[in-house]
Amino acid sequence: NGVNPLIPNRRMESAPTPTSVPTPAINQEIKEEKPPKKIPPKNRKYNRPPLDLLETVTLPPSSTDENHEERIERIKNMLEDFKISVEPSGYIQGPSITRYEFRMPAGISVKRVLGYDDDLKMCLSSKNDVRIEAPIPGKNAIGIEVANLRKAPVGLRDILEDSAKDKNNKGALIFALGKDLIGKSITDDLAECKHFLVAGSTGSGKSVCMNVMLVSLIMRYSPEELRLILIDPKGVEFRPYEHIPHLMIDEIISEPKKALAVFHWAYEEMERRYKVFTECEGVVDIDGYNEFISNTDTPKMPRIAIFVDELSNLMETCKKEMDARILSIAQKARAAGIHLVLATQRPSVDVITGTIKANLPSRIALKLMTFADSNTIISEGGAEKLLGYGDMLYRNSGMSSCERYQGAFISRREVNNVVNYIKENNEAYFDDEMQEYLEKAVKPKVEDVNMPITDGESGGESEGSDLFKKALWLSVNSGTVAISQLQRRFQIGYAKAGGLVDKMERMGYVSGNEGSKARRVLLSVEEFIEKFGPVEDSY
Repeated sequence: NGVNPLIPNRRMESAPTPTSVPTPAINQEIKEEKPPKKIPPKNRKYNRPPLDLLETVTLPPSSTDENHEERIERIKNMLEDFKISVEPSGYIQGPSITRYEFRMPAGISVKRVLGYDDDLKMCLSSKNDVRIEAPIPGKNAIGIEVANLRKAPVGLRDILEDSAKDKNNKGALIFALGKDLIGKSITDDLAECKHFLVAGSTGSGKSVCMNVMLVSLIMRYSPEELRLILIDPKGVEFRPYEHIPHLMIDEIISEPKKALAVFHWAYEEMERRYKVFTECEGVVDIDGYNEFISNTDTPKMPRIAIFVDELSNLMETCKKEMDARILSIAQKARAAGIHLVLATQRPSVDVITGTIKANLPSRIALKLMTFADSNTIISEGGAEKLLGYGDMLYRNSGMSSCERYQGAFISRREVNNVVNYIKENNEAYFDDEMQEYLEKAVKPKVEDVNMPITDGESGGESEGSDLFKKALWLSVNSGTVAISQLQRRFQIGYAKAGGLVDKMERMGYVSGNEGSKARRVLLSVEEFIEKFGPVEDSY
């Protein structure tokens, strides 16, 4: 009879003929349906960006520009003035520094030399600090490291080209670092290093170091092999990586609450992966699992790297919870293929706590401001005497002492070239379930406004509700909210004032605690009046 079963009866009654079926209603219903989740195909081709997208740097300067013989003679004469007769045994010129090696006379402790760094700086007329390594690991000599007059740039392209030629350079997550003193390209394996702590003050090259790690990883590994979670509280450093297929979710995390939720999710994902391993005979880690399912239609389990650009901002907001989650992940997430790279400008003991240091064994220390900062990050001094601009002390979980490297450089233009190529030539498949998990975790709980405040000081339900409205009205009018402000205005205790602020936060009327920053009021005067009605200011 021409009746369309998809159309409600009341609409059919208003339609004079079958040809006037209101099809827009059908289309509207279809639009409101949730689109099906895109399932990524297994073993999809990854169009890797070519090395031509990276720039070629100039060759290092000649060693004749540095006056090495004159420096050696000055160092020898100065130490002889302090009754230390050393014998020069050679020098090694690196990209940014030269290490002069001397043999110590018998009967004199090497510790005596450590105190003469400032005297050597004055003797050599050096603008930069002089670092003394006494003794050099594996050598019967001490090393005096002096900045070169001309610094040789180290480009990421050189490191990746050398890495491609090295047939022994194999690993699950190989990333680039820079060059050592003899000019050898240095790479390492994030899977073997477990987790990293990166510290460096302004101008030290910390952001460039993080970009070098990220770009070298995404140029080598496909989204099937590696997924990234980028946490950037400042919202600046990781912005070029937006929408890249390697991201776990299509978002760069900047909110502290959502960052904490990421660590909660990572812990649950780690436990889920271990449960999957137990269901597969003989599987104990991610490599064994991927080998176990290699001949099936099951997709590979990717490794996950969580990069945090400024850890101190997160620790100011939720130190206790963040410390606990980092500890739980760092202790046993390596076998599950989850790795942390935590960076900070301020490596103080309240940011890099003892539990974090004990469970993140690999360290990158760029130039720091004080000996205390250096001691916090690498348990020894020396980072305060670095040159900056990528000059680093590096130690992974398998090294007994730090090595000094010149970090590779990559410009923002090169980063954009690589990222744009990957986005244009590869399809992205993000994890919608993780996105929903994070949104649910940070979504404010819906509460009844008239819920009484029961903290031992409230005078009943109506009084508690009235007090909450007055406190919220005060915050909306003043544009700020603080516990001390509510205490003074309403003559209440700290517990009740704190409960009022917490309730405002849970209901989404004010922002969360952001450390030393003031909370932001998210409710306008018009929205308040519409929701609660006018409130008299006679209080």
